[in-house]
Amino acid sequence: MKKEMWALSVIFMLLLVSTAAVSAGNELDNRKIIENNYVSVEMAYCIANATFDDFLNSGALPEEEFQNAVINRIPLIIYDINGLKLYYQFNLEIDGENVGFIRAAASKVSGCTVTMVQDHPDATDYKLAEENSKKILIAKYGVSALSSPKVVCYSYPKTGILFETINCDGKITRIILDAYDYSIIPERKPAFKGDAGMWSVYDDIECDSIQNRLLKWDENVKNIEFYDDKSSLIDISARSTFNYRKIWNINNLVAQPNQFWCCVASGKMIAEWFSSSHTFDYIAGEMDAGTSQNPKGATVFGELDYYEDSPTGLNRNVQHCNHPGSVTWDNAYEHIQTKSDPLTSAVSAHERVCAGWGQYTSGDQYLYIFDPAPINVGSTYWENWDSVTHSEYILVD
Repeated sequence: MKKEMWALSVIFMLLLVSTAAVSAGNELDNRKIIENNYVSVEMAYCIANATFDDFLNSGALPEEEFQNAVINRIPLIIYDINGLKLYYQFNLEIDGENVGFIRAAASKVSGCTVTMVQDHPDATDYKLAEENSKKILIAKYGVSALSSPKVVCYSYPKTGILFETINCDGKITRIILDAYDYSIIPERKPAFKGDAGMWSVYDDIECDSIQNRLLKWDENVKNIEFYDDKSSLIDISARSTFNYRKIWNINNLVAQPNQFWCCVASGKMIAEWFSSSHTFDYIAGEMDAGTSQNPKGATVFGELDYYEDSPTGLNRNVQHCNHPGSVTWDNAYEHIQTKSDPLTSAVSAHERVCAGWGQYTSGDQYLYIFDPAPINVGSTYWENWDSVTHSEYILVD
């Protein structure tokens, strides 16, 4: 018992519980509403099927790569940090081999039916991550009384493995390990882009927006009809058309080399677009983001200094958007359409690059994201605009 209490105290220290707590905010207030509006796996599967057809028929998913793909009916269920179902991740497979995935919203409260369409396999083996995370907690911290693991989105779009354990006072303790590097995530909101920490996508949903979100979800599925066995969709022709534009391909992706340098890696992607050979360390120096031996997160001032202000930076024209009226899908669309140049697109605690737009004629909107995470891997995906709060743009041309 003493060994386990000591282990828990170590984990408490690592999680920084004594100094900062994660805000449950609107998520806990809305918990029952979120749960009462869960989407069934069968419905989510049918929606994923329809979305796959839309993206394939439009060319947003290249026919030569995906024409023989099928959707695995059994999804990976991804939860939020408080154990609420957040996403159903359906793998796209060719002859049993993963070639991409579609994430469908697990609750209508999300306001969108599909949150993400990724055009290459998930870099994480979640079964292996669950096994390794449990071994680490047992071997390194001596914790044995663990709940069954859950895959969680702990700081969008980062994923981790959630365990719960009970201490000697009967209090349940939440432990989340990153699914990629197995670091224990501190139980606090991240303080800057690249910082470790946890938060829930559901936290950003205001109570007074829920009714509109439910109505929007219903609107998105109004043309969907089911066979009796609920296995697929009938009225594909009645669905609206998906239009898109990409200005980059997978060759433009640059992965971040460490936890902190999402801004630096995004800067390198943009630098290469403008024919600059600036290295990670050079860009980090311009952004005041430390060195490869001692990296730290970049500030917005550092980013803007590199892109525009410094004579030794990119020296480009820049528009910084950091308030709701300017961080809109339309603004990203206009920049890509008129300038044919990328922009940075930040969510809470993370920086990515946007190099494309997509839109259904019915109105549902997507951005084509070049994400420098996971570390040393990176990812590209179509992200539904309504699936997460976008906090900041840097428009570069």
